[in-house]
Amino acid sequence: MNTTQTATAARTDLVIGKCGRGHAATGTWADVKAGWISCPCGSRAVAKGMKVTIKEEARCGLRCTSSLGPSCSCSCGGEGHGSDHRF
Repeated sequence: MNTTQTATAARTDLVIGKCGRGHAATGTWADVKAGWISCPCGSRAVAKGMKVTIKEEARCGLRCTSSLGPSCSCSCGGEGHGSDHRF
């Protein structure tokens, strides 16, 4: 790796879903039961595997925290993904 490149890493253990009330339900594959993930509001969501690329140089911001989609490419490693929509 030369000095203009930065290291990236990936995570494959995270899932996200949008519950019937519009919240982001997030967790890991261990939290998934029969294809569903529970939302703290009491509802549930279809779990989708997240594609997470950790890019240390990419600050976590609205593009990540307001997203309900399954892709995250920033420094949070998926932890902040969809957080604006969590219950």
